[in-house]
Amino acid sequence: MRRIAIGGAMMALVVGLTVPSYGYAERSATMTNPVVEFETYEEAKQAVGFAPLYLPRVAGWDLYYVSVISGDLADLSYHRTGSAETTELRIRTAAASANRKDDISGIYSNDWVKYDLSPRMKETADMEAYICKMDEKSYAVHWKTGGYLFSVLSTGLSRTEFLTLLEDALFDLSVHYYPVNKNAITTGT
Repeated sequence: MRRIAIGGAMMALVVGLTVPSYGYAERSATMTNPVVEFETYEEAKQAVGFAPLYLPRVAGWDLYYVSVISGDLADLSYHRTGSAETTELRIRTAAASANRKDDISGIYSNDWVKYDLSPRMKETADMEAYICKMDEKSYAVHWKTGGYLFSVLSTGLSRTEFLTLLEDALFDLSVHYYPVNKNAITTGT
């Protein structure tokens, strides 16, 4: 029995020494994590250089996670006040730029459809939004307005609850508090 164990260990050592690594270990050791976690909203705001879209506490949501991705995309996560942790919102904000795609949601495997804005939003907003359904209680939306990009991912909300939150809070806040960002699109000059 002892010979088998020693033989197995020797075989693993030989195989480990003869299998080429193709540089995977070297690359992964030098790759930095693009996600930086912060304790507060204010810290993330300083890191990205603008005020990310957020839900005020009066809206019934508690901020519990704050991060910045690649130094320029704010990622805020909320739980509904007093509810199970299965009800969650994730709000992302980034300044638009010529080298960034409009969809900052991180959702790539679902079909996006153009969202039909309410008549009130059509009158006041210069924006287009795209929405996708991931399952019965998970939805995502992304949109661009005022030189900024936004996305929201919801878990645990019905479609009606999600759309009400979008129209009555998030779309409205983004249109009114994110004027055209003159530095968002660079021309290279």
